[in-house]
Amino acid sequence: MLLLATPNQLDHPRLGLIVSRKACARAVGRNRIKRTTRESFRLHQAQLGNGDIIAMARPKRRRPSLAQLRASLDAAWPQLAQKLRHRYTQQTIAAP
Repeated sequence: MLLLATPNQLDHPRLGLIVSRKACARAVGRNRIKRTTRESFRLHQAQLGNGDIIAMARPKRRRPSLAQLRASLDAAWPQLAQKLRHRYTQQTIAAP
């Protein structure tokens, strides 16, 4: 799963999901990935601050289990929150 983020001017984070057929051939699997990602985002959105986040499922030969996906997302949200705060402070300093 690839996570991309940029600060936004809203007071809450937003999540966009991209799960292609190459990442998971069956709709049931794609929906499970989306559901798991949304739930993890919901549990961590208070610490994310304001940002637009895109979660993109990458095609791989071995698909991680949903428990592994949840664990990797749980580890990734705090790192992403730190990067968002850093980018936001850089944009605030650079603004005229």
